[in-house]
Amino acid sequence: MDLYLVLGLEREATVGDIKRAYRRLARRFHPDINPGDRRAALQFGQIAEAYETLSDPERRRRYDATGAAGGAQKTSAYGFEGFDFSASVSGAAASTFGDLFADLFQSGRAGRQEPVAERGADLHNAITISFEEAVRGSQRRVTVTRQVHCRACRGAGWLPVAEGRCSHCHGAGTVKAVRGHMVFSQPCAQCGGARG
Repeated sequence: MDLYLVLGLEREATVGDIKRAYRRLARRFHPDINPGDRRAALQFGQIAEAYETLSDPERRRRYDATGAAGGAQKTSAYGFEGFDFSASVSGAAASTFGDLFADLFQSGRAGRQEPVAERGADLHNAITISFEEAVRGSQRRVTVTRQVHCRACRGAGWLPVAEGRCSHCHGAGTVKAVRGHMVFSQPCAQCGGARG
């Protein structure tokens, strides 16, 4: 089996050419797109093996020298286990691997710029209108309850208040008394041990 022919490539193909050919063929022969088709599954296994061998520079060099895939481990999906390719059935508007990777790289760029606030959950409200209102149109006032941060505490849940310390125990809550070599600790008589 010629791995270059499996991917439909010439021996001079670049790594980029190999990746593009693999993506194109994987979408066409993936078992999720062809459920129950043993021939497509077998062909997909060959495509995965060809990609694994030719995309790795060392394994490709050995294959070019000996003509044997040597060391290529057979995998059924090369990292696409459980991936749903069924979106491609919907036609040209379906997303592709390129879209997937473009989204990943765009989100990486966005992380380096200013942080973007996450969009919250959609709000839903059920309203009953008559048929006449639906035909002619109408306006309704809707009350929406939402959670916002408290202006006073800024969402912390507590107010930062200047601490008033007890002048007698200095906020310790206890007063120490020394008698000889012994130190006695007792609650502050002024604040009652409330630490201020």
